[in-house]
Amino acid sequence: MGVRRWGVGWAVISLVAGGCSSEGALPRAQSTSTLSASATPESTGSSDGPAATIDVVSSDPHSSIDTAPVDTASSPDTTPDRSSPDTSSPLMGAPDTAATPGDPAAATRALFVGVAGGDPGCSVAVGRDGQVVFADAFGAASLTPNTPMSPATVVDIGSTSKQFTATAIALLSERGDIDLDDAISVYVPGLPDWAGTVTLREMLHHTSGIPDYIGLLSQDYSEPATDADALNAIAQVQALDFEPGTSWAYSNSNYFLLGQVVLEMTGDDLGRFLTDEVFGPLHLDAVMDPTADIAGKAVSYERAGGRWVDATSPWTQTGDGGVQTTPSQLVKWAAQYWAPTIGDADINILRLDGAVDTDDPAERYGFGIFETTLDGEQILEHSGSWEGFATSFVVAPDRHLAVAVTCTSNETVPDSDNGDIGFDVMSIWLAAE
Repeated sequence: MGVRRWGVGWAVISLVAGGCSSEGALPRAQSTSTLSASATPESTGSSDGPAATIDVVSSDPHSSIDTAPVDTASSPDTTPDRSSPDTSSPLMGAPDTAATPGDPAAATRALFVGVAGGDPGCSVAVGRDGQVVFADAFGAASLTPNTPMSPATVVDIGSTSKQFTATAIALLSERGDIDLDDAISVYVPGLPDWAGTVTLREMLHHTSGIPDYIGLLSQDYSEPATDADALNAIAQVQALDFEPGTSWAYSNSNYFLLGQVVLEMTGDDLGRFLTDEVFGPLHLDAVMDPTADIAGKAVSYERAGGRWVDATSPWTQTGDGGVQTTPSQLVKWAAQYWAPTIGDADINILRLDGAVDTDDPAERYGFGIFETTLDGEQILEHSGSWEGFATSFVVAPDRHLAVAVTCTSNETVPDSDNGDIGFDVMSIWLAAE
């Protein structure tokens, strides 16, 4: 099973009466271009070292990203090239080295000592002021053949993608192309009568009441499912789960449909729009395309019958997920939350000022991002999970600090004191500042 949001179950809560009823865990879903990742890994070391790149090889230039250098991490430690087995690493069987007090890099590595070289792996990056200051990787990107994970290994970040969909909608709103208080029926035809009562703003905040399409599809995760399948499933919904604006329920249908709004209003699919308007201008090595052909992309795994099984899914929906990238690219993107260069200068007011309460009294949900606190700091975060892949993205905007962790299996994500490994890493780096 795939779960779009990592570490948090789906719940419906009443925004009026404050009631809460659990509904179970949510899976996820996701157009097709061709990417290739270079074999050169990102590595921890001097920022003057060689840069890794993700090269795009596609017949459609709009369905991919421009080739751009990936920042290498800067850290007092030097990490060996993980494109070949590293016999000096504690994760490859050598004696462990205790983290030095005050050394956030060592303390971060210590969190991943349980990720063995023969198991699905994890990659972590830390960014400060939009620049990578630490990156490392552990375990395997692929088990057959066994290929070590590197900081340059591309993964599917699942629901962490939702902030990019929200950014696309925010850009269209700023330009006057859409009104966030319009009903979804204004932009997406063919939906039932309830579509005239649900606004784009409510969908951005998960207060729409639209049931999650993933649970409505007849396809198994191993069977192809397309945008048309998802739209058809949503079109069969006869009634909303609650009156729009009165409750909160995380639903992938919201962000899938927002992606359809971008298509209807621009003529470009969401992936192409993000490449042209966000990824390209920011020189981010990322693409929203869950089935993109990326040489060297990690394989996701699930445990079945006592062995690791390839969990790759052919589902092609985007909007609720679908971005393929690395942790280093995510921590570069994080600078948009304190020094935006995409959209208007006050785009973060749009993203966060209308954030709503969720099922957790300590957090709120804005435009594709949760808002909470950690160690007294404002935190923006979103996790994601899709058919084995698991991602945690955590930003401390006032400290200009960001953390991203990705793993190729939910079952190899390290245990966390904070309920999310990304929060553990963030806590280490906040304390070190």
